[in-house]
Amino acid sequence: MRKELSAPGVKDTPEAHLLLELSERRAKTPDWRHAFFEAWNALGRPDFSKSDLLPEPLEVDHLLVYTHRDWEQADEPQRFPLAVMALGELTERLDWGLDQVRTSTSVPLLMALREHLLPVDTQVPQRRILLPAVEERLGQLTGPAPRTLQLALRAFLAGRSPDVPFERRDLEALEQLVTLEWKQPLSERFYLEMRERLEGLFFIPHHHALLLASSAQGISLGKALLRRARASKAHLNEDEQRWMGRLLWEVGARLREQRSRLELETGLLIQMYGSELTGHSPTRMDSIELWVELGEWETALKRAAYYRWPLTALQEESCHPRARDEHAWMRAFARRSELP
Repeated sequence: MRKELSAPGVKDTPEAHLLLELSERRAKTPDWRHAFFEAWNALGRPDFSKSDLLPEPLEVDHLLVYTHRDWEQADEPQRFPLAVMALGELTERLDWGLDQVRTSTSVPLLMALREHLLPVDTQVPQRRILLPAVEERLGQLTGPAPRTLQLALRAFLAGRSPDVPFERRDLEALEQLVTLEWKQPLSERFYLEMRERLEGLFFIPHHHALLLASSAQGISLGKALLRRARASKAHLNEDEQRWMGRLLWEVGARLREQRSRLELETGLLIQMYGSELTGHSPTRMDSIELWVELGEWETALKRAAYYRWPLTALQEESCHPRARDEHAWMRAFARRSELP
């Protein structure tokens, strides 16, 4: 490594300095992520956001080719999570996929599949055949009175265009749901379950377990609710607009109780519109201030370019802390808390 980093054009770069500092600290720290974090801080927190030497970041929804086994060699419990991530595996296995959906007892895995199917063109067989089956199975598992807001919103929004305005009876129905917690199980628990199941199938199972856990958060439901709310404003009187605004604030509060960036971001978007409708300045300022703070966390992570460093162990080690509490993970890079 030292020989490579001494090459002309590389040896005097901030990237080379960080790698050398990281190599010195790795033996003295319990893991790669703390060694990296300490090295970055020791060098004065250099800005790698525009680095020409680092590759683009590995996005959380990026599927890496599974290396240890092919489809036929995968264990049966591994195949359904794999198919959820790689919808192409279902092209010639739609009957098998339908059986998996109809017999699955995992709500988060079904929610992850739902999130992956929604952006697919409506004429594509996987979506046209599997999405109705997923919706039906979720309804069977959750019953007429879902215990989480995520699943209750799925039923509440089902069968209606996202641009159809809410009526008073819709607000009355939503009033009964907004005190429910957003989801169960927590992202960390589902992440750990998927990480164990994918062990041996992927070279980096942690990344793919986090992909599934992120998809299972059901963020599209919050976005669909916000879209319906925006379409409703002109059709409601002032009192009903304030009422809808208060309900949106409560939905956003349930999302903010979760610990992922996506859930926080979606919750804040919903709350900012809700507080705009209520005209309540303190709540609006609260959501705007946290929105600005979230931007500061993201900027700090971009400066470190953490997700761009092609060190497998470094990337894998970040997955569990992010699944447990991504807010704390991001805040550490912005000097707001200790690194998990």
